[in-house]
Amino acid sequence: AVVSTQSRSRYFFLFSSSRKFLIRMVPPDTFQGEAIFHLIKHFRWKDISILGSADDYGINGLIKLQDLISRDRDITIRNIQYFDTLDIQNSTLQIEGNLRLISDSLTKIVVLNCDAVNGAKIPA
Repeated sequence: AVVSTQSRSRYFFLFSSSRKFLIRMVPPDTFQGEAIFHLIKHFRWKDISILGSADDYGINGLIKLQDLISRDRDITIRNIQYFDTLDIQNSTLQIEGNLRLISDSLTKIVVLNCDAVNGAKIPA
């Protein structure tokens, strides 16, 4: 049996039929995307921007959310920005340009999708 705590990405299970004894400890990213979508609907937010890390977690974690919003006529994604996380030794992220573009879009709601370490580096 294989026990996986790193099974966030849907690509992890692309060939799941060959893994008959795989135990998944973490729900897929689709649940997170659906939950964020329901929060957006609940609070009746109409315009949002998305800021995510340009890695597997940041990109794949937003696929379901973007899909749900694309089918909803009440919500508009004004801006989608991804930031590079390759330089993990750097204590700051180079996201000033991303944040400026989001600010220029005049959206008040920003969905952030990245790991906790990088999330802590983003100014509020």
